[in-house]
Amino acid sequence: MRHLILLLLCATTLAAADPNPPTAPDMVIYPRAVAEKRTVAADTDGWNRAPWLVGALALAAGATWWLWRSRARGGPGGHAGHRLGIEETRSLGNRQYLVIATYEEKKLLLAVTPGRIKLLCELPGNGKAGP
Repeated sequence: MRHLILLLLCATTLAAADPNPPTAPDMVIYPRAVAEKRTVAADTDGWNRAPWLVGALALAAGATWWLWRSRARGGPGGHAGHRLGIEETRSLGNRQYLVIATYEEKKLLLAVTPGRIKLLCELPGNGKAGP
């Protein structure tokens, strides 16, 4: 398939070439002299692109601000909407921990060891241990 596309590209390039070869076989084509060079006007109309540039920068700034605000509110990709969290962790040594985890309005005291995680008790919201 790539070869066919390359072949079509070459055929298009050859078709666009000048089909009229020089009439005389001894005719020599010389490059243009420096005096014959066509001068290209400087881009004095560059300020016409300035509103587009300012508009693009304003659009990028607005999109960045919207993304930052949506993440702060817990929108797409935000963290404020998470209901599960770790409030505190205490190490007991040898890869053993006590963890206070919260889910919605519940607080749970968990024992974490390399082999398992065990619920020790459910804590009330004011921080005192329950029965």
